[in-house]
Order: sequence, then structure tokens, then C-alpha cells
Amino acid sequence: MPTNVKTDILYRRRQRAAKLYERGWRVVDIANALQVSQAAVSQWLKAYRERGTDGLASTKKTGAPSKL
Repeated sequence: MPTNVKTDILYRRRQRAAKLYERGWRVVDIANALQVSQAAVSQWLKAYRERGTDGLASTKKTGAPSKL
């Protein structure tokens, strides 16, 4: 799964959101507790419902390469 420290931290935050949701927390409360947007939490939970913990892993971004 995670390959570096930053990726691991983000993955663990998404896991925490999923655990809180399973304990009955509302999306708005999870977002406030983790200091992220409600939209982010909703996206994480959708991925979690569709693919389980694998859905919480970071994915490679697609698109044009950086010009820098």
C-alpha cells in the first residue's frame, strides 16, 4: 500500500474516517474532526464502500506531465 511517509499519513487519515463512519459518526463530524472538507470525506467513504480498504489507498494521478 503506502510507499512513503506522506502517503502513509494520508492513508491512515482515510482509514480513520472510515472507522469513525462505521461507529455512527456523521460526515460533517468526521470532516470537522479530521479538519478536511465534507466532500473529501464523502469521496473517501464512497471509495471505501466500493473497494474496501484498497479504495482508501492513494492512486497515481493521471493527466499531462508537469511542465516544471
